[in-house]
Amino acid sequence: MAVSAAGSYYVYVGAGAQPNSALGLTVERNNVGVLGVYRSATDQSGVDTAGYGAVIYLGVGDRMRVIAERNTAGYSGNHLRHTSFFGFLVV
Repeated sequence: MAVSAAGSYYVYVGAGAQPNSALGLTVERNNVGVLGVYRSATDQSGVDTAGYGAVIYLGVGDRMRVIAERNTAGYSGNHLRHTSFFGFLVV
């Protein structure tokens, strides 16, 4: 996503980890990590979820993206588990 208006943005990422696996997501601004989540799920509890958000100053033209960390596995399904990434300008 490319930013069209400079300002302070609330940026959030959240996801579920596969059972017996780790999940790692990093939010990058212009190819540099600014926040992320890491979670390990166990076979005892099955799918596990994590999320994180922060207020970040973004300039016009800044590019935001989410990168999945190597050797991790995310989970999404129709049972109220999902992967989310969003941001909005704080006014």
